[in-house]
Amino acid sequence: MTPASHRRSVLLLGAVLAAGMVWPAWSAVRPIMRPPQPPAAPPATEPTTQPADATIISSSTTQPVVADPAAIDAAVALLADPDWRKRDKSISTLIRMGEGAVPALQKVEQETQVDEVRNAVQTALRQIAENRIVGPSFVTLHLKNASPKDAFEALGKQAFVQLKPQTADMWSQIGPNRVNVDIDRQPFWVAMRALSRQTGVVMMNESGHLQLVPTGGQGRTTSRHGTVAGAFLILPMQASLSRTVDFEQDNPPVDEEFSLELCAFAEPKLKVIHVSSAPKLMEAVDDKGNSLVPDPVPAANAAIEEFEGPMGGLGDGSFMLNTPLKRPKGIGTKLARLKGVVSVRVQLESKVVEVKDLKKLKDQSFTINAVRITLNDFKKDNEQYQLRVSIPINPENPTAWNEVQQQMNQRLRILDAKGQQLDNHGVGGGDGNGNTMQFTLNFGRGVSDEGRPTGEPERLVWEIPTKTRDMEVLFELKDLKLP
Repeated sequence: MTPASHRRSVLLLGAVLAAGMVWPAWSAVRPIMRPPQPPAAPPATEPTTQPADATIISSSTTQPVVADPAAIDAAVALLADPDWRKRDKSISTLIRMGEGAVPALQKVEQETQVDEVRNAVQTALRQIAENRIVGPSFVTLHLKNASPKDAFEALGKQAFVQLKPQTADMWSQIGPNRVNVDIDRQPFWVAMRALSRQTGVVMMNESGHLQLVPTGGQGRTTSRHGTVAGAFLILPMQASLSRTVDFEQDNPPVDEEFSLELCAFAEPKLKVIHVSSAPKLMEAVDDKGNSLVPDPVPAANAAIEEFEGPMGGLGDGSFMLNTPLKRPKGIGTKLARLKGVVSVRVQLESKVVEVKDLKKLKDQSFTINAVRITLNDFKKDNEQYQLRVSIPINPENPTAWNEVQQQMNQRLRILDAKGQQLDNHGVGGGDGNGNTMQFTLNFGRGVSDEGRPTGEPERLVWEIPTKTRDMEVLFELKDLKLP
């Protein structure tokens, strides 16, 4: 896997709530939206003390889900059915209905005299609470002769995101396609793929952003080989086989590399902080019954597993994966079945630090996750712009600065007066005096997604995760041709 493909990433559409406070002249709160918070969702926790020289806004990714009241009533009526199979099916249905089913489930929990029903309802409530944050958004769409614009706006509304078109006039240029679809409580990616096949508009990574792009229906997300795994879409990209002979050796062996490259898309409501670059294989079998799971590597020779995060922006919507395969003698022509697990870390809550006037930035400090961070200054150096950041070294947590450095490189943005993002040229080497680490972030003017040149830097926006969750995404692929 090439370094370039290994580090592909996209920005995730996201927003935070504006806070009605008065701050010093160097900072301001950005007026952006925040989704409504359900009662059961844990609120973001503010630090007990916070200096007045930094603007900090709470943000959370919790999302409610809409469901049909008549369907909820029908499912609730089955909770008392004598047939346990019908009861189990009704619980599964109510879980898929999401947040809209919570009041009905809570009522049953309070009124039922049957412990088995109460336990099942409590299990459903816990699952809905988890799905609200990190699970799939279940979508219901009944559209007849709808425009593509209206169809994607309806999908985005139910998933609580704004699905951004590639250009402002895209909808007027894609032709007279009409959408007719009937989808009941299906995961977001099922609905997205259905709309894409009808409209020719797909979700793609364009200039580091997830955008709706007209492709005539051709695109990764519409591949018939893709599979929906909860809030994720897993797509096989290519199976590769290469053989190498190194003639520097007297009796050179033939080295063989056999692997499968995948692309994974996270549902837009998720903010992926880290992802394991290689899935863990549970099963890989060809059409002759041969196992393609590589032999275990001795612990002494095992490489440290890389845990990669997205580059730049507010989150990551897609990422590349690569898994090595074994190539036995007499291998078949197809990968009949592959089951794997991808380890991801997603953001649950965050703080957003925003500096309005970079020209006035001078040693402004704030505390996030018990780490004191100081934004020293922002200066122009030839054609580049440099932001200096200082972090004290904590003897009790000596690696804390390393995580902050990673977050700076991934999620700190410099914007011009129009909100266009400058190019992130990476973090310079950390310097220190034994007690403090100081980093230099380099930025440069470039071209926006709309093709406009970015202006002079004006604002800083840095979203920092304060609460995360590690997840395992199970997926299965079938019937893939082998090289």
